[in-house]
Parts: sequence; C-alpha cells; structure tokens
Amino acid sequence: MKIKRLIELSSLKRIYIEEIWGWNSQICDIYDSDSKFERPIKIDAIYINKREAEKDKIDKSDIWRFITLTELRENNSFNYYFEKYKKLEPIIELYMELFRKGEISGRRMFLNLVQALETYHSRFTTNDLEGFKWRVDNEILKDRPEEVKERERKLLMANSRKFVTLESRLADLLIAEFQIYFDTGNIKREEFPSVIARTRNYYIHYDEKIKEKGLVLNDEEITIYNKTLVFILEYYLLLELGFQDVKKLNEKLIGRWGHVSDKLRIQHAVENLERAE
Repeated sequence: MKIKRLIELSSLKRIYIEEIWGWNSQICDIYDSDSKFERPIKIDAIYINKREAEKDKIDKSDIWRFITLTELRENNSFNYYFEKYKKLEPIIELYMELFRKGEISGRRMFLNLVQALETYHSRFTTNDLEGFKWRVDNEILKDRPEEVKERERKLLMANSRKFVTLESRLADLLIAEFQIYFDTGNIKREEFPSVIARTRNYYIHYDEKIKEKGLVLNDEEITIYNKTLVFILEYYLLLELGFQDVKKLNEKLIGRWGHVSDKLRIQHAVENLERAE
C-alpha cells in the first residue's frame, strides 16, 4: 500500500490493485525427488477491486506527472517517504481526491485543500499552543527587523489564545519561514489566512453572520484561489520528500500552476473587452 500510494502521488492517478499473487516455500508442486516448484497462490485483500478500477479510469491526456522517478532518486525521496509515511498518509489521501476526474467540485476541492494544509501543519509543525508561540518568537521571527516583528507576530498568532487556530496555521504556512513567496492574487497577503479560514468556516457551518466579519470567497473566487492553496500544499509535500532546492522547487510549481495574479489580470482584461463590445 505504501508503494501504491507513492506511485499515485507521483503520477497523480489512482492505482487500483486487480490481482495479487504470491509464493510460499511450503506450498509446492513436486514431480520427483529433484523437481520441486513453488506454486503461485492467489491472494485476497480488501483493497482488490476490479469493478472500481474500471469505473474510475482516467484518460492519460488528463494526467500530468507530479514527481518523476529521477527526482525521487536525486532527492533520496524513497527514504523520506517511508520514514514519514504514517504522518503523510492522510494528507496524501486528501490531496489525491483533487484528481478524481469529474467527481469533485471547486468548493469540495477547496475544503479538501484547507483540511490537508491544516492536517499537515498539525502533524509536521505543531499541535501545541505553547510550542507554536515558541516557534513564532524563536524560529520564524527571530531575525526579522524590529519594525515588522509586531505586525508579523499579530498575523501569525491571529486568534490563537486557547489553541492553534486554522488562521494561524495558514499564516505560518504562507510565510514559509520567508524561504518562498506565495502569490495571493487580489487578496492582501496579511488578510489571506483570515479570508481562507473564514470561507472554510462559512461553507462548513453556513452561518450568514460569518460574512459580517469580512470577505468570504464565492464559488468563482474559490476556483481561482484553489491554485494558490494547491501550490502551497505541493511545496510542503515536496519539502517532506527531500526536495531542498527552493529555487528549483518554486520553478517546478510555477510551471504547474502559474501565478494567480497573472490569471486574474487576464480575466480582468477579458471582462473589460467583453464590456467594451
């Protein structure tokens, strides 16, 4: 199952196991005193499902490779993957749901991405408020200029008073220890974590009062900003798999998803042309 999920993660394609065969030295065909051959044994398992495999076939033209075998080897990713598999498994499961052709709406994709990012932060960064406070002061902001420290600390701590909130987790992931800059489009960088958290809470609880507290993304906006969220998620997945050259990492992800700001500018230009006509 670990190898199966690694292939899925690399190819962004669901792999279904249709048959498993094995051998056992105790189960053999014996023809004479010198002729002994292990007999193949068909193995049953709950994850063997031919019917599901047929139903969920995806055109190869719709799949683009996330990680190549060469990259896995160059970054020692196999060792990292197996060492961290238990912690990575639920995040990979949420991530892979994004690539089920025709079965996931933009809104559901958004909820999956936010949950995957929240799960990643709690598993790989911290799930302890005191530990998070220490991280903010002694790791993230330690060498920051004094004139920006308080503003950035406010962004990171958000409303984390009794526990680490989703907004704080998203802020931490967005800042990324100042190693990479994530494009947040038309949303101000310091407002992005609260907008995403508020939108998630709105679509889970459908409480109209949430809209009174600030911007909540509509379905069209969610589709746009899903690209930012998947960009962030893939960045951290690749980091955990041993990809350490942030410049190359950034180039790889831009090649896959582009810049949200560029897409918004093009969309705005098209809308202006349509209005002019």
